[in-house]
Amino acid sequence: MRRERSRTIDTDADEDRATIAGLEDSISELEQALDKLDDAYVALDTEIDQEHLRLKDLRSNYADRSLASANLDEAVGETACNYGGTFKSLGSQQFLTVALVMSDLTKYYVFKMAQIVACQRGDIDPEKLLEMSDLYDV
Repeated sequence: MRRERSRTIDTDADEDRATIAGLEDSISELEQALDKLDDAYVALDTEIDQEHLRLKDLRSNYADRSLASANLDEAVGETACNYGGTFKSLGSQQFLTVALVMSDLTKYYVFKMAQIVACQRGDIDPEKLLEMSDLYDV
């Protein structure tokens, strides 16, 4: 009976060792999978950081372009007010068209000569003249 019990204990111990070895293999495989996931996470995190910086640059460039465009609009209004009246051959019911060509866009400003003359006289300011003009983006 002792021998049977000893064999049972040995068999149980062997089964336990096999179970432990299997569990250790499973743990090792899971750790390797976790390492791969960690590497993938680091790569994605780096990619997200790069995309965030790219988006920040795009937003900054867009804001700069919007400001530059607003400044150009303002300059066109002031120029039309200051020099548009020098076109003496245009009557008060005629129009002055100014084309502003940029790299990816062309803007056409259409001013009525009567409004340009009013701006020169000081009846309206260049900003109001620009508001009263027709603007076409092509």
